[in-house]
Amino acid sequence: MGEVKSKVMCKAMEYAQRISDTLQEAIDERERLGNIVHECDLKTCDLLHKIELQDVKGMYDAYKTIQELRTVRKTRRNAKDEVRVLKLVAGLDYQNLVIDIDEELRRMEKRQYNPRIDYKPTQL
Repeated sequence: MGEVKSKVMCKAMEYAQRISDTLQEAIDERERLGNIVHECDLKTCDLLHKIELQDVKGMYDAYKTIQELRTVRKTRRNAKDEVRVLKLVAGLDYQNLVIDIDEELRRMEKRQYNPRIDYKPTQL
């Protein structure tokens, strides 16, 4: 019985560790994407200041600036949308999972089997 329990416990903890690693990857990715959003915000400010403070050198120059602003805003939107979804994964609580596994293992140690019928072997 102890060997079975330790195998179950090892597997459960192995899965919990994998989940923990995945959650950490999600947190790291959320941070990376947050940096992209921040960089896009800075680039947007730079482009708006360019529009505000510099003379337009012709329609082509204005078009290039608009296209650049559009690209920055699309990049920002994509990163921000991804962050929004990743928050769901990154917000999961690994510690509660480990606590739940420990509680289940403790319940398994204390479990008792109650026979449903009164079985008596017949003698031949």
